[in-house]
Amino acid sequence: MPVERIENLPAGIRLFLDANIFVYAFLGHSNQCRELLGRCATEQVLGITILDVVNEVTHRMMLAEALGSGLIKRDRVRDLRGKWREIAQLTEYWTQTSAIFGLNVLVLMTDEARLHRAQTIRARHGASHQRLPDCRGYGRVWDSQSGNTRQRF
Repeated sequence: MPVERIENLPAGIRLFLDANIFVYAFLGHSNQCRELLGRCATEQVLGITILDVVNEVTHRMMLAEALGSGLIKRDRVRDLRGKWREIAQLTEYWTQTSAIFGLNVLVLMTDEARLHRAQTIRARHGASHQRLPDCRGYGRVWDSQSGNTRQRF
């Protein structure tokens, strides 16, 4: 199956969003990624991610802020060692990352059974931008309004 360009994805499609989609959108590196998140926010497409991805976005956005503020000279975690006071002053990365919870993106908790199911899906459908199978029954998701988990489907 040919890979579709992001802007050509049909309405109603379910997509797994990896960290790059969020990071490129938040840092202004990709208008396509920003527009895709906009389509998720308006429920034109169903964006799906996991808390592990949100953690990765948090990490990468913190590094980007540290680099942009001059705290570090290269985009490397080890350059942050011993700078815990300065790191505590970084706040923009969390403002950007926490926006994920307001984008109508389905944020799934990670557990072993889900990881095994994901491997079954990858083996059957590949890891490209293909349509995902039905997501019902995947369990509980984070509810950003209440701060609790709830049933999504």
